[in-house]
Amino acid sequence: MEKVRQLNMKIFEMIQTTVFGVCLLAFCFTLFQANITAAKTLELFVSIPPQKFLADRLGGDRVRTRVLIGEGKSPHLFHPSTRQLVALSQARLFFAIDMEFERILIDKLRHTSTLQIVNSVQDITKQVFPGHDSHDEHGELDPHVWLSPPNLVKMAVTMAAAMSEADSENAAYYTANLERLQEEFKALDTKIAAELIPFAGASFYVFHPSFAYFARRYNLHQEAVEVEGKAPTPKQLSGLIKQALEENVKVIFVQEQFDPRSANSVAQAIGGKVRPLNPLAENVMENLLVMAETIRSGLSQ
Repeated sequence: MEKVRQLNMKIFEMIQTTVFGVCLLAFCFTLFQANITAAKTLELFVSIPPQKFLADRLGGDRVRTRVLIGEGKSPHLFHPSTRQLVALSQARLFFAIDMEFERILIDKLRHTSTLQIVNSVQDITKQVFPGHDSHDEHGELDPHVWLSPPNLVKMAVTMAAAMSEADSENAAYYTANLERLQEEFKALDTKIAAELIPFAGASFYVFHPSFAYFARRYNLHQEAVEVEGKAPTPKQLSGLIKQALEENVKVIFVQEQFDPRSANSVAQAIGGKVRPLNPLAENVMENLLVMAETIRSGLSQ
């Protein structure tokens, strides 16, 4: 009986050892696969949240996208941290969008051997920034191009091409995602146009003139409280209030990135309200719908 018991113990120990070995091998294989996946992931940087939406929709799990400017932050006041500069220098692609802060950033990163800097708005014709002269911080050109579905499609095309070049093995994947995204933006554009047709030619009042591309696309006009990047003088504010009263304006739209005091002054003087509009929300597709509905509601009052 003792021999049988010892034999059973040996068999049990052998089974234990085998099971442990199999588990260890499976763990090592999983870790190996995870390392391969991580190594193949395309490391991306973008400047603003709406670009992240495009990058993630195009790249899916093939990419890792990081944003320089988080939601609620102003691009006009942004300065990259040392940590961001180090991480950016180790990325594969940086999708720029012609913001002022990028000029200094690109100069610092130009000689980084692994990083490819791509101008994601290179195929978009920019508008002159409303009410700004040649000394404007944007260099006269309005950078808020992403607030128009056709422009977003052009950005997506540029980004997908860069991803396909950097990761040619997955080029077909990026192309397929681009085609789906193009169809979605086409449907979105049609929906917003139908919603805003009754208000063609109408003006909506905003603090910072971020919405010119949106307004132009849907035959609207934006009036800005801000003048050449600054809060209005008392005289300018008085003129704006008079104009708003004549046009029976009831809503002033403000962006969370800016001081709303001037907008509040106008709203109070005209007996109107202040409502938020966020040009930097990450889900730009959803945000454009929200913008359309918010503006439509404001113009209906």
